[in-house]
Parts: sequence; C-alpha cells; structure tokens
Amino acid sequence: MQNDLRCMFKKVLIFDVVIGITLVILTQWLFRNYSLVVLLGLGIAFINFIANGMITEYALLNKTIKYKIIAFISFITRVVIVCVIALVLFKINKFNVVAYMLGYSLQFISLTLYGII
Repeated sequence: MQNDLRCMFKKVLIFDVVIGITLVILTQWLFRNYSLVVLLGLGIAFINFIANGMITEYALLNKTIKYKIIAFISFITRVVIVCVIALVLFKINKFNVVAYMLGYSLQFISLTLYGII
C-alpha cells in the first residue's frame, strides 16, 4: 500500500474517532438505545472506505481487465454487505436503520474534513 494512502486512512480514522466520541456522548444523552447502532454504521463505513481504497489502488496499479472485474465485484459485494446489515437491523427495530444510516453518512464529514485540511 502506498504511503499517501496509509496517511489518508490514518487521518480519516482520527476524524472518525473524534466524530464517534462526540456521537456517543450525544446519543447516550438523547437516544441511549441507538448509540451502538450509530457507531456500527460509522465503523462499517470506515471499513468500506479502506476496502474501497485498497481495491481501487490495486486496480489502478494493475491496469488489466481482470482487476477491473475484481473491482466491480468487490463494489457489488460491499454494497450487499451494507444492505444485509441494514436489513438485519430493520428486522430488530425499524428505527435502527435510521441510526445506522446516520452513522454511515457521518463518514462523509470525515472525508470532507480530510479534503479541507
């Protein structure tokens, strides 16, 4: 893995941890039952981000059709995994999906902060 990619992952992880700590404090205060679900969404988003970065880097360094197919299959697999987790959470409690989506969407704040800084 390239050093710039590692550096980006570390910085985004720091932003995610800060957002996660802030989020746990807020959700424990306001919506106690959903704090773990929000953190799950943020964690899944970060894992998905790392997988996307590594697979994209691998596909760009090896510019053959085989690696483009692998990138497409990994994209579909990651989307299916995120959706399956959302469906399981929905079966438990339909409001869990809202908390999960909130946590997953908060990853974009980290990415935006990384881009600004």
